[in-house]
Amino acid sequence: MDGLLSLDPNHFAGGDLVLDEAVQLVRHLLTSSTCARDGKRPALLARFRALVKHAKRVLLADADLDDATLHYLQSLRGDNAPVFLVKNDFEPEAYVCRFLAAPDRTAITGELLTAIAQQTPGQVLFVATDSKATSKALQRLIRQQYPEQRVLLLNSETTGGECEREFMQTPDVVLTRGDYDIILCSPSVATGVSIECRGIVSQVYGIFTGVSATDADISQSLSRVREPVERVVWCAKTGSNYAKVSRSVHTLEVRSHLQSQTTATIQLLRSSLKEDIVDGINALAWRSDPHIVLYCQFAAAQNRSMRCLREALLTRLRFEGNTLTLEDRASDPALKALLTQTRADLQLLDAEALVMTETLTSTAVLALEQKESLSPEAHAAIQKWHLLDFYDLETLSVEDCLWDNNGRRRGEILALEALLFPDVALERTARALEKQATWQQGFCPWDLSNAPLRRWLLVAIGIDALVTKLREGWRWCKYDLKPYADQARALAPQIKVALHFTISDKVSDTQIVHQLLAQAGIKLTRQWSRALPGHAGEKLRTYTLDQEHWGKLSAVLERREAKRQRLQTSSVVGEGFGSPAGFELVKGLGDPSQSEDEWLTPACLADVQALLAAAGDDLAVLAKVKLAIPAYVLRHLGSATA
Repeated sequence: MDGLLSLDPNHFAGGDLVLDEAVQLVRHLLTSSTCARDGKRPALLARFRALVKHAKRVLLADADLDDATLHYLQSLRGDNAPVFLVKNDFEPEAYVCRFLAAPDRTAITGELLTAIAQQTPGQVLFVATDSKATSKALQRLIRQQYPEQRVLLLNSETTGGECEREFMQTPDVVLTRGDYDIILCSPSVATGVSIECRGIVSQVYGIFTGVSATDADISQSLSRVREPVERVVWCAKTGSNYAKVSRSVHTLEVRSHLQSQTTATIQLLRSSLKEDIVDGINALAWRSDPHIVLYCQFAAAQNRSMRCLREALLTRLRFEGNTLTLEDRASDPALKALLTQTRADLQLLDAEALVMTETLTSTAVLALEQKESLSPEAHAAIQKWHLLDFYDLETLSVEDCLWDNNGRRRGEILALEALLFPDVALERTARALEKQATWQQGFCPWDLSNAPLRRWLLVAIGIDALVTKLREGWRWCKYDLKPYADQARALAPQIKVALHFTISDKVSDTQIVHQLLAQAGIKLTRQWSRALPGHAGEKLRTYTLDQEHWGKLSAVLERREAKRQRLQTSSVVGEGFGSPAGFELVKGLGDPSQSEDEWLTPACLADVQALLAAAGDDLAVLAKVKLAIPAYVLRHLGSATA
């Protein structure tokens, strides 16, 4: 779906359009982060609409086809043609499933390790997870305890490898050949892989922590193996992968939240946007636009699944006809400690490997990111470049990687940066809007960052002033936070939607303020005191800013601000789109936006030529690369296509 722009709908007019796994295909198109890259989702949706509209027939194949997806495709087609349902009466063989009801995944991990120890030669254990981190931790744990076991790990980092690609394409051949004893799969193998061979896979294990997959996705991953061998499953009670625009489980409420956040954000940005962008957002048909309607339905369904993930999965597996046995299990403290140590070891090993990875140029990274399949080495090189670019570092150390905490620190820094540098939040959001506008295909409001709105809320509460006092060495206790907490309680509905933090009567003033500070990565130190002015003799917890941690944060913020100043251009005006002259846009990440004269400098032209050369003979990649280069630059180089 990410490569739809390389297809000319006219070449397929009058033909049959077959959409296999239609629900997941459309969901990927509407929600995937890769489809949002460079603001191209509106263009992808427009191209998809054209393909659906001009096809003679649209054939859908999906065991979980729902009315929402069907009505969406009918709306795109727009001809009110009747729908014909071809029912497949085939019923997959039901399997026996032992479902472990345990507080954490230590119980099922222990069972898996026991099964490996007792494994019959020639048999394979298939393990499905919903987390790349879980799959990597299991692989390391198995290799530590059973080094003789041959393990194939399939996740987003490895699926570009030669052996991994072979399994994804011909799993039965690989399994029949007997190359592996254990297959570990993340959601990368949830769709498109069907294991039909019999007598080889002895058991299927499912370990689901709730960080990505819904109950429908989990059911699919457990069904990759068609033979009805025993399943052993553990799933977290609730998930954490809620839709970013709203955590509501009601479609209409999700739409209301999306509309109100978008409207408020545009109001905050209005003076910085060109009128055609504002008019385009105001013209959105919130109640009837098929893309918005289906996105909100997907978001509500995802939230419902996350809210009661274990129960939803149990209900689904029973509905599918499987025989379930629920087994209560306790946590294993020893194994829990071992898993914690394993994760720490993995983080250190990954950090050391990242430091030793080749450092690429921005041109090479852009070329790699246009490719659909990447080797593990290429994934690591891209990851290293983004770390260096974000933190504005010349070289990368192990400490830098560990402090980043798999990108969580970057998210906190972006939130803090938006709070302390008012223009940054506005510029990032305006730039994202302008990227969508350049495709001239409308807007996808759910891809719009609400950073300006989040900042407005924090300023209204007084968090910006509070941070200033913290930096000056202020020490406080619970009595000092009431003014901030009262203001937060008054804005509780808006905070719940925009900051994903529910303020109830059970939440103390201290908890409210500290939670809001934590979202910006601010750490505190605490100690007891009986000598606070105005509260002499009362034993109170007092808090101050963690100066060591703040020093690291402020150093990063200073480097990033210096980089923005270096890269700041006088103005950036798109060809009929974007902000008016005088509104300065600065890329928070990567290379600066360039004016026409800068594009035509010898150094820049050399970079463009290198980028085109890196695409090689891959026409799809070359087309994507050319989309990122202004047409006049291609003409200047003699590379423009008719």
